[in-house]
Amino acid sequence: MTRMLAVLIAFCALFTTPSIASAAAPEQSVGALAELSFYCAGADTETVCDPAPIYTIGYVDIYVRIDNHAAGGERCRLFINGRGHTPWVYINAGDGGRKYLAQNVPDNTGFNVRCQRRAAAGDAGIGGWVGVTPG
Repeated sequence: MTRMLAVLIAFCALFTTPSIASAAAPEQSVGALAELSFYCAGADTETVCDPAPIYTIGYVDIYVRIDNHAAGGERCRLFINGRGHTPWVYINAGDGGRKYLAQNVPDNTGFNVRCQRRAAAGDAGIGGWVGVTPG
């Protein structure tokens, strides 16, 4: 998984100008038709998922695909720098399809995925893929 992420980042670096991030957090970038894995540990309340922040390359639409569901499914949204929170998108357990969370996000915009378990108790781990398509 780490090797695949390194290859993706190297590929993006060949065709784009690197974005600037703060020294406090490692930078991840995602460009057209790319996906990065993410994980939200213990998401019994709204939880910022790792990695964070992520930066866009080009204008993109951002989606999530969940392959590690929390008990009762989950709800996810984005926090986009300069725009605030997007509305919650509710995802049922077992649904691995793309759920778009934002559209037409500009180049070099920082964002993070935030998810929360929907059930009152049970498994609170949420994982999957955050991806983009051209906006």
